[in-house]
Amino acid sequence: MESGPRPADSAVTLGGRDPLGWQRLGREYAWNIAGVGFPAVVAVGAVAVAARVVDPTRFALVALVWSAVSWFGLLDLGLSRALALRVTDALARQAPGEVRPLVWTALWGTLALSLPVALLGVGAAPWIAARWEGMSPALRTEAVGTIRWLAVTFPLVTTGIVLRGAFEGGRRFDVANMIRIPMALASYLGPVVALNWRPDAQVAAAVVCGVRGVYLIAQLGWLDRLGPQVHHPQGPDRASAHALLHIGGWIAVSAICVPILVQGDRLVLPFMAPIVAFGWYATVAEAVMRIWMISSVMQPVVLGALATAQVRDPERLSQLLRTAVHATGAVLAIPLAVLLILRSSLLPSWLGPAYVGEAEGIVVIVSLGVFAGGFAQLTYAVLQAAGRGAPVAWTHLLEVPVVLTALIAVAPRWGVSGVAWVFTLRLVVDAVVLGLWSARTLPYAVAAAKRGGLWLAVGLSALSVIARLS
Repeated sequence: MESGPRPADSAVTLGGRDPLGWQRLGREYAWNIAGVGFPAVVAVGAVAVAARVVDPTRFALVALVWSAVSWFGLLDLGLSRALALRVTDALARQAPGEVRPLVWTALWGTLALSLPVALLGVGAAPWIAARWEGMSPALRTEAVGTIRWLAVTFPLVTTGIVLRGAFEGGRRFDVANMIRIPMALASYLGPVVALNWRPDAQVAAAVVCGVRGVYLIAQLGWLDRLGPQVHHPQGPDRASAHALLHIGGWIAVSAICVPILVQGDRLVLPFMAPIVAFGWYATVAEAVMRIWMISSVMQPVVLGALATAQVRDPERLSQLLRTAVHATGAVLAIPLAVLLILRSSLLPSWLGPAYVGEAEGIVVIVSLGVFAGGFAQLTYAVLQAAGRGAPVAWTHLLEVPVVLTALIAVAPRWGVSGVAWVFTLRLVVDAVVLGLWSARTLPYAVAAAKRGGLWLAVGLSALSVIARLS
């Protein structure tokens, strides 16, 4: 691989007067906010329409389609983040010739891992559907078809996520989101239109699958924005594979655990409660977690800035982290507080009276988890950007059996409320434990960790008080 800069490649390096300037970082964050904000607004409306177009049990299958695709996005085995870090490092060192082998090696590796899973999902669909409660024989047949479409969608989603990591590593958040926004809008509007034409969850799943395929093709066509000839395919590269594995080994462990931890509640509920309960719980939880995206879209920007600073300007690391902590707290606390104040009027108008029930309490519990999760995500980025993925991975490994055991234990006794509390408490533990780890292992993270702990304590307390008073 090339190790030095080439004049012809200067347009694709992380050049400019100040790649760590607040103007550039703000612009990158604005692109990411647009990339999740517009689709999130459309998603809220699409869910409301879908809840009225089909009956509650079938709506649960439609909710499964949207939830599963979100879950698939977490199953890239850390290749997306590892690729982002390697691409950022290559461009910070002005070595854009390294980008092409990195991108295609990650892409082939993702396909090699995801295609067998897709085939397994197609074959196991009848077995999975047979174990869901509260379904008629006809609807169970529909569920089998829906699961099979989702299995086909799985490799499309994971490869798309990895390619998005390449754009984020190159800090081309503009390109990434110009492609992402139409895809995300179509993923929600397309199924709603299809359900009006034919109320069948299989059709909704097929539409999402087609949209993800088009998205992947569009990403491949825009890869040349990262460097010369990057969009031209090439075979796996041994040096690139070693580089990705070296930085991505511990990230991969976390990537295996995180989908179970984040979506574990939605994995357990269909087997331990009527499918209709899963439908409204998953919908409410996903809606609240949309607010999470306001802070989560900051993480790729922070990751790229930290990786760049380590090469070009290490003295700015502490300042970047402190600003990221305050920004995380502010962008989460305000919308969550508004949601908690208005929840009793928003829920009936959004999903209708048939879906309310325990939903108000679930909104409160999940909101607390989302606030804590914002700081946990920020700490993941800090530790992984510094090459300290081991503490993150060990924390997640130890949490998986504890969380699964807790979910199985609380679901039959305390129902969806107990499941929601497991979700939230796990995120609080993540934020505290990993915050302490960052302060212990990274000298420049000490001040940021203290500020994060203060934000966490005050924010959770304030949101709890707001929920009680409203």
